[in-house]
Amino acid sequence: MAYVQHERSMLLTDKSGVVHEFKRLAAKHRALSERHGVPFDRAGLSSWLAWSDGRAGRRLHSARGYLAAALRYAWQRERWLSRKTAGQALAAVRGVRFLDSGPSPMYSAPPDDVPDWVDLYR
Repeated sequence: MAYVQHERSMLLTDKSGVVHEFKRLAAKHRALSERHGVPFDRAGLSSWLAWSDGRAGRRLHSARGYLAAALRYAWQRERWLSRKTAGQALAAVRGVRFLDSGPSPMYSAPPDDVPDWVDLYR
């Protein structure tokens, strides 16, 4: 996924539109996603939207978004992502802004059970 950063970005002005587009893409490509065993990452979308709130200085919105993502990850039994994202929620309340390059301050190593297809993109 790619995006352009500008002051009227859909990410900053129309989050419901971003979520709607995500749901539309997920529905359109559901069969392909299931065939390859690669689910659409709704928790990741929540985290990304929280990150954008943090960049815009909306700390409480950011923290709420990270907490929503952490709960989604917990529900999916993605414990390391749930812990990492919950930590980002606490950091957002304190005013920490996560950068869009390099590892985040809360970085933790990914799990060992990464699917083989991921190696194609490393």
